[in-house]
Amino acid sequence: SLRNAQPSAGRLVITGNRLESIGKAMIRVEGMQDTILGDNHFKATPLLQNLLTGDLLPLQSQILDSTVRRRCHLQISQFQGAEADSTDAPTCSN
Repeated sequence: SLRNAQPSAGRLVITGNRLESIGKAMIRVEGMQDTILGDNHFKATPLLQNLLTGDLLPLQSQILDSTVRRRCHLQISQFQGAEADSTDAPTCSN
């Protein structure tokens, strides 16, 4: 869980992890300019819990499709300034 009260410049990289059910969302990211996700393995009951939350929740299905099913690495960018509430659609890269 990484929560910034104000948007923070920089890059958060979450790759190569094995995450298991903990009764709440496994990854929470709020207020990071760039987040890179990929090669993470989730052991959970996705019908009963969100795997991602915070800024990533609206993109959860796209992120999981790309990183789990297609095995891509994604960079998710948050706009700062006048467009602070919008997020770039993630793009797949290997």
